[in-house]
Amino acid sequence: MKIVDQYRELDPGGGLGLAREILRVYLDSSAPLLRQAEDAIAADDAETLRRAAHSLKSSSANVGGMALAGLFKQLEGLGKESRLDEAALPLAAARREYERVLAEIHALLLAEAA
Repeated sequence: MKIVDQYRELDPGGGLGLAREILRVYLDSSAPLLRQAEDAIAADDAETLRRAAHSLKSSSANVGGMALAGLFKQLEGLGKESRLDEAALPLAAARREYERVLAEIHALLLAEAA
C-alpha cells in the first residue's frame, strides 16, 4: 500500500489511475518473464535467466513486492555467475511469493473497482 500511496501522490488527479495502470502492466508483463526465467533454468541458459530476473526484480519492486524483488535479485546473481544448479530453491520461493503478490494486486484492483 505504501507504493500505491506514492503513486497516488504522483497522479495528477490524486487518484489511483497511475497506480492501477502500473499494476496492470505488471500483471501483463510479469507472467511471461517468469516463464522465461523458468525456461532459462531448464535450458541452462544463464544469460536469459539473468535478464528475466533483472526485469522481474525491478518491476516487482515498483509494485511493492520487495520480498519478491529480493528473490529475483538472488536469481539474477545466480544467472550472472552461471550457477543455475542452485536456482531451484530460490525459483520455488519466487513462484510462491509471486502468487501472493498477484493475489494482493488483484484484491487491490477489485477493492478499487468496488
